[in-house]
Amino acid sequence: MDYDRCIIYSDLDGTLFGRVPSVSEGNRAAIAAFTERGGVFSVCTGRTPANARPYLEGVGINAPGIFFNGAACYDYAGGGYLRTRSVERSVVTPFLRSVMSEFPRANIQVYTRDAIHFVSDPDRADGEFVRQHRPFVFSRIEDTGDEWLKVLICDDEGNMGRLENDAREIIGDGASFVASSPVYFE
Repeated sequence: MDYDRCIIYSDLDGTLFGRVPSVSEGNRAAIAAFTERGGVFSVCTGRTPANARPYLEGVGINAPGIFFNGAACYDYAGGGYLRTRSVERSVVTPFLRSVMSEFPRANIQVYTRDAIHFVSDPDRADGEFVRQHRPFVFSRIEDTGDEWLKVLICDDEGNMGRLENDAREIIGDGASFVASSPVYFE
């Protein structure tokens, strides 16, 4: 079969990956067969290009991918961003300061082109959350740069409704929101 008119973009977590972040040999073989017959394959994920790259070594990606839940298009072959869409830092910062005050156990990360900045109190960092979002640096909000592509908040499931309400009240239409899991708000 010829796939020269077919394009597949796959999510990673819970789709291309199972419980363990890796691409199975069966999926690798299927992707290789698809691309060898003319198909276009890439990924669409909330991860950063740097965070996804180690898990995609040897996978037949032959098109730019979509990262940061749609905030960036990155081309592994060319080694660079083709397009980004940032959130307005000045609009989101008051909300993050409110979260740090009202939800002191929340884990907050600010994503930029070059790094994941963990801006919460490092002493309260959830080990599993930190492990899943490497590489990252501990930073103050002021030290994260100007182009924010995504903000991720991890907290107890019971706090997600209030976090979303607070975001809509403080930020309004200044950003898009998604609860990407029961404990993640972006």
